[in-house]
Amino acid sequence: NLKALPTSETVDLNQIATFVKVVETGSFTRAAALLGLPKSGVSRRIADLEHSLGARLLQRTTRKLSLTEAGASYFENVSRALETVADANNCARETQAIPKGVVRLTSAMDFGVRVLPPILGEFSEKYPDIHVELELTQRAVDLVAEGVDVALRFGKLVDSSLVARKLGHFELWLVASNDYIKEFPVKRVADLAKRKCILFRQRTLGSRWTLVGPDGPETVEVSGPLSGDDFLYISELISAGHGIGLVPSIILQEDLKQKKFQRVLPNYHAPGSELHIVYPSKRFLPQRVQLLVEFLASRLSECPPKRKP
Repeated sequence: NLKALPTSETVDLNQIATFVKVVETGSFTRAAALLGLPKSGVSRRIADLEHSLGARLLQRTTRKLSLTEAGASYFENVSRALETVADANNCARETQAIPKGVVRLTSAMDFGVRVLPPILGEFSEKYPDIHVELELTQRAVDLVAEGVDVALRFGKLVDSSLVARKLGHFELWLVASNDYIKEFPVKRVADLAKRKCILFRQRTLGSRWTLVGPDGPETVEVSGPLSGDDFLYISELISAGHGIGLVPSIILQEDLKQKKFQRVLPNYHAPGSELHIVYPSKRFLPQRVQLLVEFLASRLSECPPKRKP
């Protein structure tokens, strides 16, 4: 029988790490090989750990190794603790070294193409040893399952296991090409019902536009032969003179500056959505990830983002 020792008894961290490795490999022999210890040394560490805790952690037979109820609970807790210690150690080492490594970032196609290139280009100049790998996609990437470090997302967040930082709220602006609006002017919201409108995700969002102006919200039923689920596509249709569309203000700046199109009813806007930067919930972020998160947050909190000297 194992006898419990006083609560002041300390437990050797090496014993805990050895126990975790035995459970993960399912074998004293394999754990010993990975740890560079004799099998007898592994057995001694486990026995000493059980003695210190006053609890049997493992059931051992000649053919089978299994966790006791106490062992299963202990393993769940200490394996998380060891992971936290490892993360803290890595962070401490990284702060003493030049930031380097790969950071995987994901964003929607339209936002990534229109907004991120100058920001990530500036980041790479500041941190040349950090490689940023950007995946542009319209789907919601599972960050943990797919090994992605950071995501930029508009709209409502559904995964509560992620850390989320709100960067801002960006309106949708009405825009049209200079030629289109000259031929088909719009003086008030109701005029939109008589114009060709380019719709975003018509099947899911419908064709009722609610615009907020000086006198509050106004709703109009719009229609048009074209719709899509990517604002780059919609912007190209607008600039080519195929109708009027709603586009997020944050991705419009360069096109407005180049006068590819112009705002329609500039005193009105649609509510739009919030932009968040999200990443897996970890107590210790690698330094390279933390640097990118803070850099993106500082640039994207501005609308439009401005290049820093």
